[in-house]
Amino acid sequence: LGMRTMPLQIGASRPVGQAVVPAASFSAASFPASRTTPPALFPLLDADGILKPAILLLVEQAVDAGLAKVVIVVSPEHKGHFEALFRRPPSPREMARLPPRLQRYAEKIREVGAKVELVEQQEQLGLGHAVLCARAALEEEAPTLPLLG
Repeated sequence: LGMRTMPLQIGASRPVGQAVVPAASFSAASFPASRTTPPALFPLLDADGILKPAILLLVEQAVDAGLAKVVIVVSPEHKGHFEALFRRPPSPREMARLPPRLQRYAEKIREVGAKVELVEQQEQLGLGHAVLCARAALEEEAPTLPLLG
């Protein structure tokens, strides 16, 4: 495929500060639901009782663990779904309909979303290719945690 490899460093001298999450895949096991909604956005009930997209659980855990940046690799067809989650706050009308607890949570999503960078994978050629697509968005030589959800 003509791809270069990325160096692997065991025993990093700096703490991990960034993560890459490949989320561009199509799931045949979840068809037909995966045809309209990326599996990373399937809802899961969190321990706090809030129904959340699976990717949000993963990103929250990464940020809560101290990571400063989470790069999510997405397909071009589904990028808008991820932007809606991490970049677009609920409208004032939607916010007014939410109970106070979820209004506060909407603010937390905005804060978490500020640490997310979306990178497109034009063609899904596997996990290694997804990580390679994220390379330009990652800090060079910084320890990076791959997260699979």
